[in-house]
Amino acid sequence: MPTFNVMRIGVNTRLLLPGTLEGIGRFTHEVLKRMVKQNPEDEFYFFFDRSCEEKYLYDDNVTPVILGPQSRHPVLWYWWFEKSVSKALIQNKIDVFFTPELYCCLSVDTPTLMIIHDLAYAHYPRHIPFSHRTYLEHFVPRFIKRADKIGCVSQATKDDVKTRFSVDEEKLFVSYNGPTPGFKPLNNDERSKVRDEISDGCPYFVYIGSMHPRKNIGRLILAYDQFREKNPSLNHKLILIGRLAWKAGRIKEAYDNRPYKEDIL
Repeated sequence: MPTFNVMRIGVNTRLLLPGTLEGIGRFTHEVLKRMVKQNPEDEFYFFFDRSCEEKYLYDDNVTPVILGPQSRHPVLWYWWFEKSVSKALIQNKIDVFFTPELYCCLSVDTPTLMIIHDLAYAHYPRHIPFSHRTYLEHFVPRFIKRADKIGCVSQATKDDVKTRFSVDEEKLFVSYNGPTPGFKPLNNDERSKVRDEISDGCPYFVYIGSMHPRKNIGRLILAYDQFREKNPSLNHKLILIGRLAWKAGRIKEAYDNRPYKEDIL
């Protein structure tokens, strides 16, 4: 019988939040549920910063580890990664640390794979709080230097990271996001049912994501206005789905001042 070495994989799962999965949380969920199933011989240690839901423990080879404090502020980010997670990596004898966001641990030498989705903090600094921006500007170059491998979700992000931080080509790779099985064409009856439920039977444009200025929603609303003005005989709606994030008031202002706001849902 051949023998296999069991790998102990630590994972930053702090964004697997019940009922509020957004971009990186959704990415984490979709990647991990496949990774766990495809590697039943390995042991996964999921590091949460609060109680977790059973549905995020995808199989018997997953061990949840709850680490405080809840990391929702730059000071707490630092404490959670550099104190709590670093200690857990050592205590659990982790072979490799996978962090699906732009944060990692600087105080341990555990081999680390970090995922970078974008460098929005650098391109749109005015769109995030001063404390968050200061933290990211200070630590992101250190995180990128520390990580052993960096996955980027697009070639544009890879080029951005490589240029901005002078990262060796061998350290970076591109791994594109993919659709979940639910993303598939609907038949005519299904389309009619969805339209009846969300847009009074009308065709529609839809945005799904957090409501934040850097998502360019204000410009989307202006584009919708132009579409309606150029196509007065059409009755398309604009559907916006997502939580109101920081500085969402600007989006509300854009909405309040538009002539077709009754058709923006």
